[in-house]
Amino acid sequence: MKFSVLCVTETWLSSEIVDRDIELEGYQVYRKDRNRHGGGVMMYVSDSLYTTRRGDLENDEIESIWCDVTKANTNLLINCSYRPPSADDTFFDLFEIQIQKATDQAHAVKVILGDFNVKNSNWLNSSTTDNPGRQLDNIFMNHGLEQVLHEPTRGRNLFDLIVTSHPVMCHQTGTLAPLGDSDHLARATALNLKANHHSGKRLFWLYSKANIETLHQHIAAAPWDINHVFDSMDDIWDSWNDPTPTFHPTIVPGAVLDSVQLSVEELWSSSIHGPWIYLGNSIVELDDILPVLPSHVRNLDLSNNQISHVNVHAFERFPDLHDLSLYGNGFGNLVLGVFNGVPNLFTLRLDSNKMTAIPQGLLQALDQLGLLYLDNSPLMELRSNTFVSIPEVRTISVNNISLSNIDAELFRDAPKLRTLKLASNSLSSLPTGVFDNLANLQELDLQDNRLQSLSSDVFADLSEVWLIDLRKDSLKTLPSDVFRQMSKLGTLHLEDNSLIAIPVDLLHNLTELTRVYLDNNDLTTIEDGTFDNLPNLETVDLTGNALKKISCDTFPPERATPPPYNVKFDCRPELDPLRKCPNFYSPPCIPTSDVRSSRTGHAFWFIVTICMMGFYFP
Repeated sequence: MKFSVLCVTETWLSSEIVDRDIELEGYQVYRKDRNRHGGGVMMYVSDSLYTTRRGDLENDEIESIWCDVTKANTNLLINCSYRPPSADDTFFDLFEIQIQKATDQAHAVKVILGDFNVKNSNWLNSSTTDNPGRQLDNIFMNHGLEQVLHEPTRGRNLFDLIVTSHPVMCHQTGTLAPLGDSDHLARATALNLKANHHSGKRLFWLYSKANIETLHQHIAAAPWDINHVFDSMDDIWDSWNDPTPTFHPTIVPGAVLDSVQLSVEELWSSSIHGPWIYLGNSIVELDDILPVLPSHVRNLDLSNNQISHVNVHAFERFPDLHDLSLYGNGFGNLVLGVFNGVPNLFTLRLDSNKMTAIPQGLLQALDQLGLLYLDNSPLMELRSNTFVSIPEVRTISVNNISLSNIDAELFRDAPKLRTLKLASNSLSSLPTGVFDNLANLQELDLQDNRLQSLSSDVFADLSEVWLIDLRKDSLKTLPSDVFRQMSKLGTLHLEDNSLIAIPVDLLHNLTELTRVYLDNNDLTTIEDGTFDNLPNLETVDLTGNALKKISCDTFPPERATPPPYNVKFDCRPELDPLRKCPNFYSPPCIPTSDVRSSRTGHAFWFIVTICMMGFYFP
């Protein structure tokens, strides 16, 4: 079985070990080293997945890496961490900062894998609880995360954890035999990204309709003195539980509603942003649940329900609301004014519904909105003034909405935009000036459209972009200066197009470029000098082309530091001499089945973690 993600802790690597020495065929590698004497973390992610290293969630002081991975229209934030036994409380302070940043990414399923060297009886009944284990458990609980592995991984101890924001998605979680000489068991879990959530019944107390006078009488009559009679907390509880029917329907009425994963701890767990409430998956009418919730809610997840209508006054009671997810319900167009009562909203997920239009003024009250997701809806069109009233927006995601044209003024009023996702639409061209005024943009995703050509100045204002994705379009040629202003570009995806040639100066001035993907095009030749003046180059992928005219001189001379870069070719006899070029490294030719065939995916997605040389999840 081929795993999608491998997490490795205690790698014992240093900068002396280059990526090509540890690469696995069909995987991208991400790492954070300590030295050759201990520590370090590393993550292998399948080439079939769209992956981005999230350095903005990391810090230099602890061994922890984060990757943003997309699979089956689901965004996942995956973390691999190592906490040495000698670590002090500083680790938890810094790790919680990372988790808080990740929690703010409300669109993502979070999965944390790692060796934390702590003990907690909540995770393993036979274990004790030490102070670090208590601290880590509190961090997880405060941020709506759950540890889902409940088997020892080293001796009788559970040191190696699998933690997630969506435990209902995890299946087949357990341990396997250790790898190599490791004294830790491998661990594995499968994520079902198409899981059907099983709903259950839960009773919510309607305090707003409580008989307060009668409640006060019962409280006053409660046997407070009995606490001093018993030594056992169980006896005290029994004495209270029997004679004191405090929560009786005649005092505090209740409502039985369908819910999933909603416990007292989850309902009232607090973080920096306050209570986070997740409700799903059988809610049909919002009026059945919203009146029950506390008005100070800041994070409300109503995703994957069956809500067909959203009343204009639905969210008026929640002026502090910071994150709202209405993902995957099925409602149609929203009425004007529905968000007027939530001026502090930062994250809004409206994706995977049946909206056909965004009415003018729908977002006008959301001047603090930072993250907006409209993916997977039959919108087909976005008016030029759609985003005019959200000047603080940092991320706009409009993947797969059947968009065939965009107005040149569409993003003009979003100058702070950092991430723009327009993937899986039907765009055949980009109007002049469409990305003007986006000087802060860092990530641009245009993959899986119908783009056949690009104008030379279409990206002229995008000097801060570090990733651009143009894979799976229909590009045949590129202007030589189309990327000229992108001096900070680090990753360039041009694979799966119909490119017949690459201008020799296409990549000039891209001194920060590390990865270039040109695989699966129609290239027959690469001119000498195409990859010159790229001091940070790490990977060039040329597989899937019909290359004929190419030689060692096509690539920059050998360099001592940084280590040689990788160039990937097909397994063809005429290309074998290139594998001996001294100025770069090319992986050995090992014929395999088509790795890209796995892009179609399946419902179960496996994650593996390995401790030193052996801990993983199937």
